[in-house]
Amino acid sequence: MNRQEALRKITLLRRISPDKGAYDFEAVSAARLADELMRRYVGAEPEARSVPIKTASSPTVLWERLLEEFGFRLSNFGGRCNAALNRNTRLLIRAEDQHWEIQQRSPEGWKTSSRGAGPPSLRDYLTRNTARRYTFTYEK
Repeated sequence: MNRQEALRKITLLRRISPDKGAYDFEAVSAARLADELMRRYVGAEPEARSVPIKTASSPTVLWERLLEEFGFRLSNFGGRCNAALNRNTRLLIRAEDQHWEIQQRSPEGWKTSSRGAGPPSLRDYLTRNTARRYTFTYEK
């Protein structure tokens, strides 16, 4: 690889960001690789920049924290999230508009049994219809 190729790759790697659809770990890996290419082929010290990470204001983080209170694990793909509440019940969340629905398995397929909008209404539903799972760990 020569200097020109390295500069081209560095430019492409710097375009990778969560804002453009990359996962956080992909953006971090791309930034590290771009920095290493800068050191090896360009001979310059990479500039200091921060790679965005999930913050508490991220919609998926709010849903994850809510479900953790009840012992459920959230899986997400793009703007959609889901969690298995039990073998026959699942939760689907559209993070972009904050709507959720509970689906029950039936012989004909999955049927929607409840719907709502926002984490507070889901917390109310889970409080009424599921048991919280507690852990007995001690934290300082």
